[in-house]
Amino acid sequence: ISADLFFDLGRTDLKFSAKAQLDQIGRLLFENNLFVNVVGHTDDLPTNSNQYPTNWELSTARACRVARYLIDNAGIAENRFFVTGHSSLIPLESNSSSVNRSLNRRVELILVREIPYITESNRRIIPGREYNNEL
Repeated sequence: ISADLFFDLGRTDLKFSAKAQLDQIGRLLFENNLFVNVVGHTDDLPTNSNQYPTNWELSTARACRVARYLIDNAGIAENRFFVTGHSSLIPLESNSSSVNRSLNRRVELILVREIPYITESNRRIIPGREYNNEL
């Protein structure tokens, strides 16, 4: 999802149009039991912000904002989410133009059957769900 559609440049406040799109996504996510990795990305321009001094903070804060919106507004259990920020390190295109930079500013929702860090040695139970590699 293009971050430009969701956020103003250098910001983490969701735009009104982003909320409508997330409401649709939330309805789909509510109907299944998949886990959601919300991944934030930025372009390579510096943030010039005291609140988000690097693109690491900005990419992670945007991913957190999307996850929190889906938890609060779509009623999806928070234990189904994990958040990742990649800063500008995984671009879709080179950062050689404003068009390419806009493509690199994005939030991805990656659906998985299990949280990757659950292994045989660290299996645990979270209320309402036992991790046994089955949905």
